[in-house]
Amino acid sequence: MKTKHLLLAMLMLFPIGITAQSDFAISASYLPYENTILIHLANNTDKPMRIRNNYGGGTSGSHIQFILKDKAGKEISLFEAGFLEGVDYQRFVDISPRSTKTIKYRLRSLTPSSYDVSEVYSVEARCYIHYLISGKNKYDFFDKVLTINTKQDLMIYPGYD
Repeated sequence: MKTKHLLLAMLMLFPIGITAQSDFAISASYLPYENTILIHLANNTDKPMRIRNNYGGGTSGSHIQFILKDKAGKEISLFEAGFLEGVDYQRFVDISPRSTKTIKYRLRSLTPSSYDVSEVYSVEARCYIHYLISGKNKYDFFDKVLTINTKQDLMIYPGYD
């Protein structure tokens, strides 16, 4: 009988875990006409969120590693950056409740001078984010790898107009 009640309680709680929304979400997109990578940081809570950027090359703050790859998938270079809204360094990036902040990275700025932007076919963005949710006193971290395709090969086959 106890097993039956325990099983029933577990089944009732199981869907709650599946539908629970995380506090933080991250996604990426690419603007081909501007050669710009967009990283979208979303605060899914009702409280303000603060992201702490890496300072001075340490590993305790948030940062992103861009691994640029050529057509064959071979690594061209690695570029590390912070989550910055402008040109100047920011120790913190604040995100309002239930909103998204978009950070722009120009592909030309990430590409070594010995390569052309047209040689970059994909970018792997490894995101390491340390954040604080105000009011909840919750300090947490979030790691995610995003793959961004920067080139779409256009192939025209015979017989297709």
